[in-house]
Amino acid sequence: MPTAPTRLYITRQALQAVEQEALRYADTQGVGHETGGVLIGRRLQDQPGTILIITATGPGEHAVRTPVEFSPDVQYVNRQLITVRAIYPDIDYIGTWHKHPSTYRTFSPGDVRTAHEIFSDPSYAVDEIVNPIVWVDDGKVTAHYYYMSRLMARQGRGFEQLDDVIVAVIPDDHPLVRRERAGATRVSDRLPPLWVDEECGRLQTRGYAVQVRHERNLQAYLIVVTIPTLPGVTITFVASEQGYPGERPQIFIEGTGRDEPVDSDKAYAYLEGRLGKVYLADVADAMVNYLRRRQGAGRPAQIKPIAASRHDPAQPASPAPEAAPPPVLKTLRPAAARSIWLLSIPGLLVVLALAWLLRTSASPTPTTDYTALWTQIHSAISESSDTSLRAAINQLEQIKSEDPGGAFLAQNREVTSTLVLAYTLLGDQLTTTNPPDLDGADLAFISALSLSPQNPTAQAGREQVRVSLQATAAASALQDDRAQRWQNVDAAADAKTRITLIQALLTDGIATDMSGTPTAERLQAAVDAQASQLLAEATAAAQQGDRAAALNTLQEVAQLDPAPSAAIREEASDQIQQIEAQISDEQQFFTAAWAAYDQAIKDKDVKGAISALDTIVQRTTEPLPDPKRYPTDGYDPRIVQAGLLLVDAKLSYAGDLQRAGDMAGARAQYDTTEATLHIMEQSSRLKDEVATRQRTYQDQYAKFIQGETYWSQFNDLYSDRKLSAALDELDGLAKLATFGPNALNPQNTKQSVSGLISQINRQLHPPPTSTPTPTLAPTSEPTATPTSEPISEPTATPTSEPTVPDPTTPAP
Repeated sequence: MPTAPTRLYITRQALQAVEQEALRYADTQGVGHETGGVLIGRRLQDQPGTILIITATGPGEHAVRTPVEFSPDVQYVNRQLITVRAIYPDIDYIGTWHKHPSTYRTFSPGDVRTAHEIFSDPSYAVDEIVNPIVWVDDGKVTAHYYYMSRLMARQGRGFEQLDDVIVAVIPDDHPLVRRERAGATRVSDRLPPLWVDEECGRLQTRGYAVQVRHERNLQAYLIVVTIPTLPGVTITFVASEQGYPGERPQIFIEGTGRDEPVDSDKAYAYLEGRLGKVYLADVADAMVNYLRRRQGAGRPAQIKPIAASRHDPAQPASPAPEAAPPPVLKTLRPAAARSIWLLSIPGLLVVLALAWLLRTSASPTPTTDYTALWTQIHSAISESSDTSLRAAINQLEQIKSEDPGGAFLAQNREVTSTLVLAYTLLGDQLTTTNPPDLDGADLAFISALSLSPQNPTAQAGREQVRVSLQATAAASALQDDRAQRWQNVDAAADAKTRITLIQALLTDGIATDMSGTPTAERLQAAVDAQASQLLAEATAAAQQGDRAAALNTLQEVAQLDPAPSAAIREEASDQIQQIEAQISDEQQFFTAAWAAYDQAIKDKDVKGAISALDTIVQRTTEPLPDPKRYPTDGYDPRIVQAGLLLVDAKLSYAGDLQRAGDMAGARAQYDTTEATLHIMEQSSRLKDEVATRQRTYQDQYAKFIQGETYWSQFNDLYSDRKLSAALDELDGLAKLATFGPNALNPQNTKQSVSGLISQINRQLHPPPTSTPTPTLAPTSEPTATPTSEPISEPTATPTSEPTVPDPTTPAP
């Protein structure tokens, strides 16, 4: 036996349906009308302790609602359950919700009694229910969820209130809901039995539109019949999967403005007495015939409230509302898969049979001049026009509905046979009109056969109509299919899809569209549209500099099958020639630029290498070009890393310049390097390589700032003759990797770090002699060779050029 859930999911639309219905009957001065509906869902077997509620219904149009009483619309909730199950085949009735006055916010004794009755009724296959109680206070809807299991009912226990924290509202497209909906796909994939196809074929042959749904829980097929001549009216047959045709189907009629439950047994008995073997199409025909005859007669039937509950008048201050009645869905349980529970009323077709006898309440008078009436009837039949035959039929029906007190009984057989003749002639007449009224003719022959089932003329006429209806239906289906396929063409999202759809139409022999335009012409227009779109894409790519993509797109135009128009082909050819020429010029440019770079590397000309790389990057418009734009079969593979090579060269050159004393030049190289790195960081390519260059730049630039500070402080101290302190600054420069002992003084590039250290040491520690210390003069240093990491440095002189880095070796 199940236990109370530890998680209760309810969809947003289900909760909104409950809230909206509750607000419709909000309290007035503390007491509002009751209302409610059923909940549809199930316990999830793969998620222990979880109940899912997918849908909540309202009460239905014919529900009874008062401040102390509520009874749902029986047929409405049954139809809702059938409809929902067609979408979610695994779910079922899971409980009933209803509204209480705001002064009574819990379940009543009547609610408990009703729940116990549900579990004691063997026709209910439910093992648990969830019954929310809802009330409205100051426009706000509040719900408390109550649970009861079959075991709790056996023990005589009441409801158990579920903690609000376990209740969660989920979106309508939540994965749990989608999974339940997926079950419908699995069910619908199964092939129906042969009898379903045969019955549907008969219905379609007679011009009906048919939909079939398999209800796994009901173990039945729902065959929904739409009547073209009665818009909005449907007949639903619920036929047992295993028992049909021995077990007669249940029948529903909807859309007539009145409730139409049908006693299937009586309806079939009536038809079998006239037709012998009865098919669904025969039942549908008889129903349609009756509905047409009945148009405008009678008034909608009222459903009597079932098991309506009323508050105990002994509790006027705060009445405890009785529960909503037991669900009206009980025979929809899998254990009762044979039929849907309906109110028991006389069969619709029995009413049809009696309609003729009840058409007039007055007894016929023995003075009726039947001789004159017969003369008029025979004259009308002899005329055999549509109008005259209908008039004769009306007169014969009038005679047949009268009771002449026995005087006319002897002629009754002649009345019937004459009616059969009139219906048969009318059927023949309607088949010859332009266009033929096949539905009307079929109805006329059915009417004749209902009076004389073995009449050969009526049988032959109806068979001919059936063949014509079948041919018409087939032609209509083909026409509808053709129209739908052209609609798909017009709705295609792109020209390529449109071309594929039109080619399929041509393959199937469809020569024109619905307006008469040749299919081949439509195909050519679609191909030209596709080609024009490709031309536009190629032009845009070329304007953005992506000539390789533009060329590929233009080549697609040349490969279209069928070929586009001559004008478009010529335009594509011109663009291909232009782009190929541009690509050739571009490849020559880059070849020359890379040759210049390689020569600079060979000559150790770092400035020349940087200049060549700058030219390449400017032409590609980005430091890290897309490889698709510069394929290796036409471009140097290094082009996609031109920015990285440029950064390496600039960092190496900046190091050379700072060691040569050109701090302004070094700073300029660092600034442009930073800008290049910033651009490369925006790219999604070569992330790791860019990050490595960024760290190298930051480390080298930090040492540049440190060295620049050493030189500034040294020059100030030396100017103030603070030689010991100045010597400390020189010592820092000598140990700084990016400067070193051979670095030159920015204020006097004839002075190196090592030379200055030697000179100051001589001043601080002169040799023991009486010769006065000479005045410090600028030293003439030997040619300095600054250290370079990782490339070799040229011999440093005030006018010498730095060395060029090896492009395969990273900068320090």
